[in-house]
Amino acid sequence: MPYLDTCLIKKSLNDDAIKVFSYDETGSTNEEAKEKIKDGLTEEALFVADSQTMGKGRRGRSFYSPPHTGIYMSYVPVTDDPRLMTVCAAAAVALAIDELTHAGTMIKWVNDIYLDMKKVSGILCESTGDPRRYVIGIGINLFTRDFPDDISSLAGSVLTEDEGKIKREELIGLVIKKLRYFLLHRDEAINVYREKSLITGKTVRFIVKDREETGLVREIDNDGGLVIEKDDKSLVRLSTGEAEIVKDSLFKKGC
Repeated sequence: MPYLDTCLIKKSLNDDAIKVFSYDETGSTNEEAKEKIKDGLTEEALFVADSQTMGKGRRGRSFYSPPHTGIYMSYVPVTDDPRLMTVCAAAAVALAIDELTHAGTMIKWVNDIYLDMKKVSGILCESTGDPRRYVIGIGINLFTRDFPDDISSLAGSVLTEDEGKIKREELIGLVIKKLRYFLLHRDEAINVYREKSLITGKTVRFIVKDREETGLVREIDNDGGLVIEKDDKSLVRLSTGEAEIVKDSLFKKGC
């Protein structure tokens, strides 16, 4: 019997237009999706796995994907418009988790979902060999335990106890339904993204032209970019990269 109930996922999605591929174990759901696209997949599709052996994060990092405890999925939308895809996915994941658990998640620019200052979800949007098709990868630590030493102080889980509180299939369906909505209403997605921003008003370290600088995050602009006021009061916009929160700023509000 498979670890993930494909019928329950389809019932949660409530839309037969989405083709569902389910795996007990795979290297990466993003790679499975890209292979299917290369083989001619044209439909809207969802790829889910109980575990991944080579889960992918941003900048070549891995995403810890043990069996039975997390959600590892990739969604292939029908849109060929990549604008704000990561923003849409982050908003969908955060709201879906909150709706089912009342958790109070926050979004850390660019693509991480945090709960109680621990990362519980990551998002990786990728292009494919087909310029009209994109893959949105989502990993969620639902009730994952025993993280590897190198991430144990940073990673957390949505649920700390009572593993039966919600079903993985139910959360998968809700995330995808919200994601599909936000891809059609991207202005609403950016509003949710701003409201849930963990980083706005915080002092951050970031890299510009190979040089580390610090500054105060003033806002997230309409394209999902980070607007930072540097120490010299000039403004810089980050569209990609990393912005590490300076710990001393966690309990201070920017003006």
